[in-house]
Amino acid sequence: MHTKRNYLIVAGILLFIIGWSILLFYISPREIVSSIGANNSLIVAFLVSTLGGLSSLTSTSYYAMLTTFSAGGINPILLGISAGAGLTISDSLVYYLGTKGHDILSGKLLEYAEKIARWVNQKHKRLVQLLIFIYTGLTPLPNDLLTGSLGLAEYNFRKFLPALLLGNITLSIIIAEFAVRSQFIQTLFG
Repeated sequence: MHTKRNYLIVAGILLFIIGWSILLFYISPREIVSSIGANNSLIVAFLVSTLGGLSSLTSTSYYAMLTTFSAGGINPILLGISAGAGLTISDSLVYYLGTKGHDILSGKLLEYAEKIARWVNQKHKRLVQLLIFIYTGLTPLPNDLLTGSLGLAEYNFRKFLPALLLGNITLSIIIAEFAVRSQFIQTLFG
């Protein structure tokens, strides 16, 4: 059952990538942005980031949207703020699910959660925030692994939310700026 579901998920992602690529082959990012509108593009960026950040498997839509909108002329800083805020909301949901998952853990998973909790709680708050910022703001790694683990460890949400938000905004701005400045992306989108 799970194997069939996994194949369907992979097939869906591949169809999305192929469909998005075909769309971008025939319609330029500037045309997409002009049809949506600049102000609406920021709202769409927020929504796509919120939904795209819920899983490592749906993050493709987040990266494709950032690249397309930025190459289409949307201000990378405003785009990064909008997308980063949306991504933080989805990461917060994953954290919440992790806290609820802690209640049903047993065996090795409970040991894993307790190990994370001990390690994180032994470290200085500023160090944990710095590590969260580096992970979320400077790497394209999936945030749900981090936030889900912190939820399982029942780490205080308020302690890491500022670093998470700042990291998500930073990464979104970096990706958007890269799309604007990259000769490859500009050549690809024409």
